[in-house]
Formats: sequence, structure tokens, C-alpha cells
Amino acid sequence: MEDRAHFELITPRIYELGGQLPADIRMFAVRAGCPDAYLPGFPGGSGPAPREGVKAADILEVLLEAERCAIRTWSEICDLTFGKDPRTYDLAARILNEEIEHEAWSITRSSR
Repeated sequence: MEDRAHFELITPRIYELGGQLPADIRMFAVRAGCPDAYLPGFPGGSGPAPREGVKAADILEVLLEAERCAIRTWSEICDLTFGKDPRTYDLAARILNEEIEHEAWSITRSSR
């Protein structure tokens, strides 16, 4: 839901700037800045479940790395637009702050 909200927030701006999204959803995913996240023991989203099940700590580690990748991506967009495109910078900065909050939440949960 969060990623969809970010997508819906930034997509109109991409078109306002003359950009466009790939028509092929797989090409869109391939060009994404972060890889797809998969549960441990489920390479590529398929395969048998681990015998012992997936541990909560492993799930939190996947989520934490996904947040860190998003932080790197939105930080880069902020760096590229700072002082050049205030509207895009504002959108990216809001999303970046949200991702940082999620990273902090994941860290506090994984340390318990």
C-alpha cells in the first residue's frame, strides 16, 4: 500500500516533466532501483517453504533492507533535484522521510 501511494504521488510529476513509464510492467520492475524482496527460503517467490518456517527476524531483515534501498533511491532523487526542481524535491523529500521512519521502526522491532 505504501509503495502504491508513493507511485501515485510521483507518477503525475514524471508526466508533468515530459517523462513516461515503461508500458511493460516487467520492464518497469527491471528498471526499478531496488530488487524485488522475497522471504528467506523462497528464491524468486517460489520454491518450498523452509522446514523450520520463516523466522520473524528474517522477515524483518528483508523489510529493513528494502527500506534501506528505498532510502538510497529517494536520497539520490533529492540530491538530483535540490535547488533545481523544488516540486519534485518536495515530493521526494516527503517520501524519503517516510522511508526513514519505516527503517527506524524496523530497527526497533528487529532489536527486540
